[in-house]
Amino acid sequence: MSPALILVRLKPPSEVFSWRSPSFKAMGLEQESLSPEDFVRLMAWEPRLIRRPIAKVGDQLITGGNQKSIKAALQNG
Repeated sequence: MSPALILVRLKPPSEVFSWRSPSFKAMGLEQESLSPEDFVRLMAWEPRLIRRPIAKVGDQLITGGNQKSIKAALQNG
């Protein structure tokens, strides 16, 4: 199973998608035109479209470098 499919079982696809990725920008796609299935297909095809870092603390999945989310999860986990 691809990492993209594992991630979207834990969070909505739009939350694990890397909107700022140069790979996404180079595609010239508009966020509003993409369905959840499109996000999964694109992330499976191009793993650089998955937000990083990825951390799982307890039952919580944290994507991206949001320090507040990471700190809160570690304190509660």
